[in-house]
Amino acid sequence: MYSDDELMGALKACGGKVYLAAERLGCSPNTIKNHMKKNQEMADYVEDCRTKVVDIAELKFQQAIQNGEHWAIAMALKTLGKDRGYVERQELSHAGSLKMYGVEAPIDDV
Repeated sequence: MYSDDELMGALKACGGKVYLAAERLGCSPNTIKNHMKKNQEMADYVEDCRTKVVDIAELKFQQAIQNGEHWAIAMALKTLGKDRGYVERQELSHAGSLKMYGVEAPIDDV
């Protein structure tokens, strides 16, 4: 049985990575996850670490766009620019029936 202090220490040493903290302690990741369900401070710490990683990634992504990196520009347009029509494929939905090759059938049957 591990104390909350031991688990939190391992999480801090591993940057909030549950699997790495479990490996460090020699326990199952589920042991840490179960403690997180009971300890909001521990759960918040892990979430804060994940959020920080996403923030850093978004900053690097923005820097790549500003540097004119084509992959970053294309990705931004395909994701953030969807509402402006920058999509690789368009998905259409239709309610009712669809006529194909002279045969009319409900959409569910197609």
